[in-house]
Amino acid sequence: MSEITTLQPNDPLPEGHSVVLMRRFDEDHPQRVVIEMIVTNPDHSEETSAHLDWEAAVAAATERAGEEGLQRIWVVDRTAGPRAQVILAHQGDHSVGSAALDDDDIAHGEHGTDMRDRGPDGAPRRF
Repeated sequence: MSEITTLQPNDPLPEGHSVVLMRRFDEDHPQRVVIEMIVTNPDHSEETSAHLDWEAAVAAATERAGEEGLQRIWVVDRTAGPRAQVILAHQGDHSVGSAALDDDDIAHGEHGTDMRDRGPDGAPRRF
């Protein structure tokens, strides 16, 4: 049986061969939450599958991790952060609140990265 390790809402996904269960907002319908299983293969290719309920997702991830010989299943709930909770409380309205999101650390004179500064990092992820 694989061990389930829970990541914090904004933690990066593990690198390398892994099975990840992710709860996140749907890209096409941001008021809806989806559960995805992401399998990163040894050759760094990825497979994703959608699941309707958590129990089915955990069962599928456990089975897949067993097939892959993995001892760990990673779990991340992208909807559990403080900002995401506000969005959920407003039925998926991402425009709620007027504060712009940034990852600048002005106190230390650091400006956060801009997604346009980054390449695909070798992965076809859209999230």
